[in-house]
Amino acid sequence: MKRYETLFIVQSELPSEDITAIIDRYSKIITDMKGTVLKVERWGKRKLAYLIRKQARGFYILIDFAGRREIVRSSRIIRRE
Repeated sequence: MKRYETLFIVQSELPSEDITAIIDRYSKIITDMKGTVLKVERWGKRKLAYLIRKQARGFYILIDFAGRREIVRSSRIIRRE
């Protein structure tokens, strides 16, 4: 299995419980596809370089995982919601 990192940004005003639920959902996708989550880092709120959907700030999350490349190719894990 190869090692990958996924960095994603969620709305900065989301409560901590919602952020945890999002992390759990993506972690479940990885493990369901026979991958292993190695590390999850909450980078916290940061200013965006430019507005995205009229938002100037976002909450950054990094997931470090090992798995097959099908996980990376899967549109489920990179789909914008």
